[in-house]
Amino acid sequence: MTKKPLIATLQADYLTFLRIPKTGSTSLLRFFQEYSGMASLDQLLLPEKRSNLTPGLLPCSFGMTSSFRNDNVSKGNGHVCGHIAYSGMIKNWFRAIDVWIDQEFDLRPNVKFLNVSMETLTIVRNPFDRLRSYFDYCHGLVEREVWKTVHTEAQYAKVREGDFASWIELVYRENHIPSNAQFRYLDDNVDQAIALISGDSPNVTVLVNECFEASLLFMERKFGLANVGRFLSTPKVRSNVSVRRNVTTDLVYLREQSKLHLVDEYKFYNAAVKQFEKQVSSIDPSLLVGCNIFI
Repeated sequence: MTKKPLIATLQADYLTFLRIPKTGSTSLLRFFQEYSGMASLDQLLLPEKRSNLTPGLLPCSFGMTSSFRNDNVSKGNGHVCGHIAYSGMIKNWFRAIDVWIDQEFDLRPNVKFLNVSMETLTIVRNPFDRLRSYFDYCHGLVEREVWKTVHTEAQYAKVREGDFASWIELVYRENHIPSNAQFRYLDDNVDQAIALISGDSPNVTVLVNECFEASLLFMERKFGLANVGRFLSTPKVRSNVSVRRNVTTDLVYLREQSKLHLVDEYKFYNAAVKQFEKQVSSIDPSLLVGCNIFI
């Protein structure tokens, strides 16, 4: 007598990384890719299924459910997790997940139902330190033509010289910030952006660069991720940190000036820090010991 295949219902939980540039996102992405044991949508989707999907999203979304970590995993297309705004990320994730569900039904004839969920995670950074990191990045790749288009002529000259203090003073004086504000990756309206990261069940869980270790330990407990401790013990935690250049102008003064010129950025960052402290304290307040937060 031939046994009929069991009809299964599978739970598929995804964690999608909203990657804001110059926040420590590269280190966090390295954990997801190399240590977490999770496979990205770029790996879970068969090559022929990926062709019409947004390539920059697929490496940002990871399957958390254990039964999907090793099934049908490929090397992916080699795409890089991009800096995609929240609205576009959500729209493209639903498109991608529809394709993935169709694929799973084809590959798993005994599966009748797929329950799919998605959590979104991001990391933020003190606005002044983020701009300094952005400057170092631009100076390190100063010959890229794109920097000429996003900076004023005077700002670009300071980028070439590696003169951060003069560059940031020009940014303030000219009221031209070449780097996109952090909150705009969630919403162009700062209050709407804050709403997305706030509350007991926020749309987007927020981590904080200045509390990087606490952020990863909080993430480990909230999402049940593995190998966080092993990752934190390796040099790869902060392997992309820029070498800081000496400046003659008082950085404390420049930092204080940034609060006058980056008002919405600090409003968002301050709200993110408070939300992070609230969420971590609800799990384990001791994780916050040693956090280096400048507000």
